Amino acid sequence: MQKPIEGSRRSGINLLRRASNKLNRAFGRRDDGEPKAALPLKLASTIQSAIDDMALKNTDHVLIHTADGNIYEALNLVFSSADQVLPHFHVCTPYDPNGVMPNQAFPGRVSDIVKEWERRRFLDDFVHLYAENPRLAGHLSRLWLVQVASLDAPLVIDVADAKRVFTVHDPAVGMRDRIIISALGPARVEKGFHILPDIVSGLIARIESAGREAKYPHFVIQSTPQIVGYTKPITEALERLAVFEPEWVTFIPDVLNGEAFLREISASDVVLMPYGHEQYRYRGSIIAMEALCLGKIIVATEDTYPASLIFGGSGETAQSTSDFVDALLRILQNFDEYAAEARLQAMRYLEARADENYVRFCLARASDRGALGVRQ
Repeated sequence: MQKPIEGSRRSGINLLRRASNKLNRAFGRRDDGEPKAALPLKLASTIQSAIDDMALKNTDHVLIHTADGNIYEALNLVFSSADQVLPHFHVCTPYDPNGVMPNQAFPGRVSDIVKEWERRRFLDDFVHLYAENPRLAGHLSRLWLVQVASLDAPLVIDVADAKRVFTVHDPAVGMRDRIIISALGPARVEKGFHILPDIVSGLIARIESAGREAKYPHFVIQSTPQIVGYTKPITEALERLAVFEPEWVTFIPDVLNGEAFLREISASDVVLMPYGHEQYRYRGSIIAMEALCLGKIIVATEDTYPASLIFGGSGETAQSTSDFVDALLRILQNFDEYAAEARLQAMRYLEARADENYVRFCLARASDRGALGVRQ
């Protein structure tokens, strides 16, 4: 395998820093009254300008880390618009085009674009496809009949900060009367918010009957509305949750910025993720990654991406509401064992996914295909 070229890595990172500002400005003008169909044209122009302004060559690398329908359309315009030597494009998506793919013109459109890239022999020449997790990568490889590699999202939490959180937090956990179970993120049905009242009430009933055989829980529930506001199932769930005494439930009604979110998840002991199976079977979750990195116990819907981050005895999976109650009760009854395993798995995950490995993997994939620096 050809050794990655340091100059190429630097220029690729430089492009990401500069071009991302241009792309962000383009995305920021979405609501200026232009037809949605115009956005891919604008994005294509922005990408082409970045390539031209920085005089990018075939030894340079561009990472698109959250590709949606508009990005695939824009890249298709750039790739097809002129006979030019282009840098390597590493295109990663967290989305399933057969499920949730934002800004896809119509069902199957992104798949059509990828098939066109394959027909024109762009793939693994200068276009390299990735998905944000191994489950999604396997699904897309089968769907598109091409190689889609797994490019796990780089750590969203500093390694030193993560280790400090679960190292310093550890001694205090055993001395607390209550175990903090958090359900974070906007209040959406696809995240299982509508079943939280049944989980909370079911667990309280089991705890009260079990007496002091289990540690007592306290739920911290983010109730921030999604962009479209509260849907009826969410409104009904909020009304039911409001009847619980403050000793059992705390609400977070506000949008959390990065620092505030890190503070809340760091203070949690268990991260509850009763996500919809169809919506999150392949779709990634930054919240799940953060929970893993911080050594939190994860309780997630079986056969979903968050569940795939539960290793050893570091958490539980569930299907029905009663399954979630049973899983949480087991954790409360055996908390120290679960917590120790979660911290162990966090250490292993952090060591394997340093930022430099993320960049090195992209460069190595292009090099391994014989593409790095050889195209005319």
